[in-house]
Amino acid sequence: MFESNKGMVLRECDRLNETRGVMTGSVSHTTFFHRIQGDLLISGYLASNLSLITDLVLEYLCRKDMPTILLSCHPELFGRIRGMCAGAEEQIAISDSLERKYQPFYGLGKEKFLHFIHRAAELLGYHTMIDRILQYASAALNIVAMKYPVSLPALSALLLEDDDRIAGYALTLGLNNMVTDVILANHEAGICLRRICEKLSSVFDAVADPDADTKYDLQSGTQKGIPLQALYTTSAEQALMNEYLKEELAAALKKVNRIRVIVDELEFVPEDVLLRYLFSMKRQGRIELIYISRNAKESTEGAALSFSNVVLSGHDQPAVTEELSQALWGTYLYSYPVPNVGKPPALIFTPRKTVNWAIATQERLRVRAADLFPRQGFLGQIPDQFAVKTAANEYIYLVPSARFLSSKGASPTRAALHA
Repeated sequence: MFESNKGMVLRECDRLNETRGVMTGSVSHTTFFHRIQGDLLISGYLASNLSLITDLVLEYLCRKDMPTILLSCHPELFGRIRGMCAGAEEQIAISDSLERKYQPFYGLGKEKFLHFIHRAAELLGYHTMIDRILQYASAALNIVAMKYPVSLPALSALLLEDDDRIAGYALTLGLNNMVTDVILANHEAGICLRRICEKLSSVFDAVADPDADTKYDLQSGTQKGIPLQALYTTSAEQALMNEYLKEELAAALKKVNRIRVIVDELEFVPEDVLLRYLFSMKRQGRIELIYISRNAKESTEGAALSFSNVVLSGHDQPAVTEELSQALWGTYLYSYPVPNVGKPPALIFTPRKTVNWAIATQERLRVRAADLFPRQGFLGQIPDQFAVKTAANEYIYLVPSARFLSSKGASPTRAALHA
């Protein structure tokens, strides 16, 4: 006579919980990379899977839809790319310890070069000498520009000579006495500038041969239409390196309307100008940003993580996973049944009590750490999963890690690289 309403309440809870927008899914990483369009964020332990990152880079190389620039701190990744692109070397330009082809400040312009000389002078403590150093540097760069494109190797080569020979060389090139007077009257500034050039050279030790005249940098490679440029970004002077890369990307965007930048665990410094620039250009649609990090929440310094495509795996600590999940997808109101025990109406004589069920709510993350880490389920052990989101719809898909990491599905082929 007294039927429980539990079934009805459970069905209503299921209906209300559909607002979570999370479903189970099944897709391999190669298929996922092949189908997505737009910005991509990969965060968690998956970001250290170099095999997966290699497949990602090669997918973008095969698209040939816009210039792609890879900034990575993983030297092993460059070796993998070389191996996969054997026979198609003309489509890639890699600057690392094996191919130190990068030419710093090539084509960046005299004013930008002077700015970095100023920055390096400050780091070396030459505060009272900066004006004289910049005068000397400006004169030296004028001499370089008469014969060669301005670059750090060209300036360093000139400064191997003493001031008298530099001044004499300026006269043979037809420069006026003002240039030679600056050189000869600022001997101490010249000594400081030579040390500054050594400081700037140390920024690019891993990617640039100081004696090479390759005439290659990111902007020149972009202008030439090289589909993939890869640069090893770890530097002894990371702040200067990142500031320089910001200027390089800005110069590259003057050559083309849009570029793709893959950031693979790039080391940022506090209030990093490169990080701010990347996210600014992403918002403006000038840069398609592919951001890969073991902890994107920490490395982005609180930047808005509005990525149309996301792959979220577990982090070292569940709390970190949930912080990032909240930043990406927020919360929803979880509905669940609760019993409400009461007595039957007084006119009915029965020792039994009725159990009525009501709906209670609780604010929960759309994706919790428990959803991603291995756990014990009703039918056995549930393996770890990745939370996968695409621009195609508003759903988040929980994909078993083994399925996502499998190689089944569309993937870049050697034939595609030659197409």
